[in-house]
Amino acid sequence: MPNPGDTRHLRRDLQRFACLLLVPSLGAALEIAEHLDVRDLNEWEVAHLEGVSVRTVRNWRLRGGGPPFRNQGGVRYPVRQWLEWREMGLRRRA
Repeated sequence: MPNPGDTRHLRRDLQRFACLLLVPSLGAALEIAEHLDVRDLNEWEVAHLEGVSVRTVRNWRLRGGGPPFRNQGGVRYPVRQWLEWREMGLRRRA
C-alpha cells in the first residue's frame, strides 16, 4: 500500500481528481474532469487511487489484467481508459 504521507509522485489536485470515483457514471466523471488536471496518470497515482502498492500496479502491467497503459517516454495510464477499466471491474463485482 502506498505511504499516505509520501506525495512526491502525485499531482497536487489528485485528491480532487479522486472525487471522480464517487460520480455515478463515466459520462458525468468526464464532464467534471474538464475542470481538473486530467493528464495521463503515472503508476504512483494509479496505486494511490486504487489503494494498492506500486508493485501491484507493476504486476498488473507485466501480467495483464490492469488498466490500459502507454509506454512512450515512461509508463502512463490514460485517464479515460483507466476510468473505463475501473467501471468494468465494478460492474463485474456487482
